Amino acid sequence: MKVGGWWTIIAILGVAYLCYWSGILLIDCLYENNVKIRSTYQAVAEAYRPGMGRFVLCAQLTELLSTCIIYIVIAGDLLQSCVPSLDKSALMMLVTTALLGCAFLDSIRIVSNLSLMNAISHLIINAIIFIYCLFQNNCNVPFTFDIRTMPTVIGVVVFGYTSHIFLPSLEGSMEDPTKFKWMLRWSHIIAAIFKSLFGLLDFLTFGDFTQKEISNSLPNQTFKVIVNLVLVIKALFSYPLPYFAAVHLLKDNLFMGTPKTLFTR
Repeated sequence: MKVGGWWTIIAILGVAYLCYWSGILLIDCLYENNVKIRSTYQAVAEAYRPGMGRFVLCAQLTELLSTCIIYIVIAGDLLQSCVPSLDKSALMMLVTTALLGCAFLDSIRIVSNLSLMNAISHLIINAIIFIYCLFQNNCNVPFTFDIRTMPTVIGVVVFGYTSHIFLPSLEGSMEDPTKFKWMLRWSHIIAAIFKSLFGLLDFLTFGDFTQKEISNSLPNQTFKVIVNLVLVIKALFSYPLPYFAAVHLLKDNLFMGTPKTLFTR
């Protein structure tokens, strides 16, 4: 909102619509004549042109590993705002050390439970920020268009809808896959409304003082530290899902030669 103004709201709604329909089309590619014959994007690429699957695999790994790195960087930023005297690199190493336990994740159910904790912490933070913003003075939102800043706006908005990488496994794990379209439609509608309201309310409250991590815009230092610590916990709980997906992609494509190892149960 600080960079794009009202155009950011338009981008949030437009990208949500495009992501919904592209997600539906991608899952439709797994089927032929209403029969599911593929389970991964790599298989879809191979069906289109043999050899293309490896490029899709590289793109998937790049996105997943980049997401993992972003969570570590965000956690480091938030911790540094709490303890400015400590080096950001050292804090990122501390966060990475705390995440080493993810190497022992072997069940999607455990990952789902961790993601649930992420959702709960997310709701707590949003409730705190919403309540705070409602009792503050409001600013005006600009309706200016700057072509130099629009790539930044679009990039940030698109990153907020990074569910496509998980759609095949999500659809495959549903008890009733016929409800996939309904689930995807309403999840994008709710996400678009929530992101729009959250971004608008925050900018109306903090104006030009809005920071890239919204919690850093809070004027009360104690309040800001508490919120940032909860956000760090949220980032830690967000990490296992992309990590688990990346590890399974590597295992399924590069390490299937030996059926049993010293670490196999």
